[in-house]
Amino acid sequence: MSWGDGASVAGLVVSIGGFIVTIREARKARTAATAAKDAVEKLRDVTFRTLTYGDCSRAGAVLEEVGRLQRRASWTDVPDRYAELRRLVVAIKTYDLHLTPAERTTLQGALSQFALLQATVERIISGDEVNPNRARLNETLAEQADRVQVVLVSVLNKLKA
Repeated sequence: MSWGDGASVAGLVVSIGGFIVTIREARKARTAATAAKDAVEKLRDVTFRTLTYGDCSRAGAVLEEVGRLQRRASWTDVPDRYAELRRLVVAIKTYDLHLTPAERTTLQGALSQFALLQATVERIISGDEVNPNRARLNETLAEQADRVQVVLVSVLNKLKA
């Protein structure tokens, strides 16, 4: 065997060895990429659940706060609370929580009622509505709060699953 033939065989062996090493490294990289992707998805899920849980909890607290403010006739503080409540309900409604059509309808109806209640309070503040019926405002709020609370509990139960 000549020197050239030996070099060719050695080159082939080195090439095959390099190819095997490359395949192993590519598999390691693919495994690492898959693990990183899984970790990102898990982190995203935990973050989503945390944000959703926080929004549901905050929405319940704001509902209670609005009722207290209306009972005390602290009108100037109420519109901001309604705005926050509506923002939270919109967020919850748009999360991918597999809400039933009935739950989506409940949240949409509550949003409409909260907007009307907020407009009523704005008229009270501006003096356009002189004798506000606080009992009726709170009755409407309580009805919507009960409906929304049922959906919020359902959402929280789905998050635990």
